[in-house]
Amino acid sequence: MIKERGGVEVGTRIALIFVAVTLAIAAIAGGFALSTTAAGVTYPEHKNISTTLFWVGEAAGPENGYISNSQSAWDEQWQQHYGGVDDPNHRNGYHPAAFTPKENPFYFALPYNDFDGNGNRKSDVSMVYWWGSKQWGRDESCCKDQWIKITKGSKTAYAQWEDCGPYGEDDVNYVFGSSSSADSVGFDVSPAVNDYLGLADTDTVNWQFVDAASVPSGPWTEIITGDVTIPKEATISSYFAEGYTGEGFEEWLCLMNPNATATTAYITYIFKDAAPWNRSLLIGGTSRATINVNDVVGSGKEVSIKVSSELPLVAERPMYFNYKGKWSGGHAVVGVPSTSSTCYFAEGYTGAGFEEWLSIMNLETASTAAHITFMFTDGTTKTQDLTIGGTTRATLNVNDAVGVDKNVSIAITSDAPIVAERPIYFNYKGAWTGGHDVVGCSK
Repeated sequence: MIKERGGVEVGTRIALIFVAVTLAIAAIAGGFALSTTAAGVTYPEHKNISTTLFWVGEAAGPENGYISNSQSAWDEQWQQHYGGVDDPNHRNGYHPAAFTPKENPFYFALPYNDFDGNGNRKSDVSMVYWWGSKQWGRDESCCKDQWIKITKGSKTAYAQWEDCGPYGEDDVNYVFGSSSSADSVGFDVSPAVNDYLGLADTDTVNWQFVDAASVPSGPWTEIITGDVTIPKEATISSYFAEGYTGEGFEEWLCLMNPNATATTAYITYIFKDAAPWNRSLLIGGTSRATINVNDVVGSGKEVSIKVSSELPLVAERPMYFNYKGKWSGGHAVVGVPSTSSTCYFAEGYTGAGFEEWLSIMNLETASTAAHITFMFTDGTTKTQDLTIGGTTRATLNVNDAVGVDKNVSIAITSDAPIVAERPIYFNYKGAWTGGHDVVGCSK
């Protein structure tokens, strides 16, 4: 196993400096090569680079330069989003023994950050090879989640960029240029990378940026951090309009793969007021996977979900709640296989002890209008139009829309295909609390 990140003791530092000089000479001899990826994009290859070991949740101490890794340069809740401490000493394959990580266990750190200490984009970001490939969001890092190929002898691993280090955040000429690293160590690797390559204290590696499309299947693609590209072959889908991770709510996603072979589930999270997220999860043949949606998207989110795959999956979304701190229970629905421009709900009630909601998901990139007709016991109706932004989710409080003490059915027609659900929470006759939820029928 390679050394831990940092190493501030004088004796260790002197030894590292000596090794650094040796490695620097080796690097000069080895050169700095250009290599073409499978996607046809050429990135420089850094040769004979020394590494250190670091991990999510590593406590600050003298062995790592008093650097706490409970948060990363780009994620203040890194340890929480990962799922816990990525303990290098207690392993289950390439995962920590205590849990299955929610993010890729194959990760690394390089000494560059595209944001400065005040959160402003650095002027030298133009040196990042892919900077001009898209319009980046104001707070979106162009470095986080990018891939590299790491080679040691005949073995090659792939990993995602999740932190900055080991010696700073400004060495753009090394990371995106041909300069040697400014310190004895060129970058940090996770326990999974370390174990896969079998790295020892004095080992060096070659590393090179690669495009996501060039990354082959392997243990590094079982769980992928950040947005992923959904392949066009993933045409089998399940949709959920409802979802909430606010106070008193826990939301889960259960995925069953009844096929004999493994398949990847591509999960798109659609929010009320934020860009959608794409994530992926490899599900083994004839097996089940469970996702805690609260942990993935964070608290206080109104969220819809689309699950896509190349092989058929069964997707179900249970939710457990203590609604407004007074009505506890749970409900679950199976995802619908398609969107529709019509949607119907027969049940609905806004009397005392009942609160009814309508959740609508729009997966189209353009805004659409949902034309809602409320139908009452006496044959009267009320209409309301609701605009839903492109790839967003909208929520309507039916009690507010129609008033109290109404038996109400709902018909929805929309200008573009949508998915709609109707959750109801209740204290039935002051005796039974709970909730139920259904996906609207399309015909």
